[in-house]
Amino acid sequence: IDAPPDRIARISAPVSGIVAVEGSANVGQRVSAGQALAILEPTGGASSYSSLRAEVDRLTREVERAERLFAAGAIPERRLIEARHELEVASARLAGVGGAGQAPVEESAYRFRLLSPITGVVVDRRLSPGQRVEAGDQAFTVLDGGTLWLHLHVPAAHAAAASSATAAAFTVEGGSQVYTTGGLVSVGSVLDQATRTLPVVLRVDNPTGDIKVGMLADARLFLGEAESGVAVPDAAIREEDGLHVAYVEVGGESFERRVLDRGPGDGQWTIIRGGIAAGEHVVTEGAYQVRLASLGEVEPADHGHPH
Repeated sequence: IDAPPDRIARISAPVSGIVAVEGSANVGQRVSAGQALAILEPTGGASSYSSLRAEVDRLTREVERAERLFAAGAIPERRLIEARHELEVASARLAGVGGAGQAPVEESAYRFRLLSPITGVVVDRRLSPGQRVEAGDQAFTVLDGGTLWLHLHVPAAHAAAASSATAAAFTVEGGSQVYTTGGLVSVGSVLDQATRTLPVVLRVDNPTGDIKVGMLADARLFLGEAESGVAVPDAAIREEDGLHVAYVEVGGESFERRVLDRGPGDGQWTIIRGGIAAGEHVVTEGAYQVRLASLGEVEPADHGHPH
C-alpha cells in the first residue's frame, strides 16, 4: 500500500533560519492546505529570506513613488519602467525561496512561515524549537490517506492477462477483512527482472483510515467485467480428491455432497456455475464432520479413543 504522489508532501525548508518556539505542527495533527507548519526566524546573508523580503518591500515603495512622480511629470517613463523591472526581479528571487504568498512585513516581521501544500495529517516532523535549519533540510511529511494506491506484483506467467485488469479484492497483513479497490491506475509495460513480476496499480478509497501506507497485501485481481450468478461463501467450498465440493442441506439433518463448477471469486464469495441452485443452504461450519458422517465415521474425541 502506497500513497499517490499528489497525496503525500515532503516539505523541506526553502530558506535557512531558527525554528520559532511557537507555531509548529505535531505528528498526528491534521492540517489544511496553506496552514503554517512551522515559523522560521530569519538568519543573515544577502540571499536570506529576510534580506529578500526587505528588498521587495523597499522596491515596492520605490515603484509607488515613481508612479506618483511620473504622473506629475517629474520623471521620464524610462525611470518608472526601470523601477518596475527591479521589483519584478526581486519578487522572482523571493518567490524562488518560497516567499510568494507570505504575510506582509507588518504581520510577519520578516519571519518565514513553512506552509503545507496539501490537506492531511502530519506523519513526520524533523524540527525542534530553537533548532537551526538550512535551506533544503527536510522538515515535515504530510499525508492525505483518504485515497491510496495498491501496488500489485503479478507473476510473469499471468502478465498478459493483467492488461484486462479492472479491480481487485485484497486483505492486508494482520487482518481478514476483504477490501475492494476502485479503478485501475496503471498496468506496467516492463517486467521487474529481479522478481519476474509485472506492476499493476489500483486506487483504494480509504475514508476510515484503516488501511495504512506500507502495509503488505494479498490480492485477487479481477479481469474483465463483473459476473452475476449464484454465489456461495468461500467457507462452504472444500477440496476433496482434487475436486471442489460443498455440502448442501436437502432436508432435516440430511446433507448431500455436490461437485462444483466454480467461477470467479472476490475473496469472500465465489460464483458457482453448476452444482448448487439459488436458495439452497450450504454448510459453512462443520463440513468436515458432515463428510465423516456421510462415510459412516465419527470424529475421535479429544483424548484420542475412537467411539
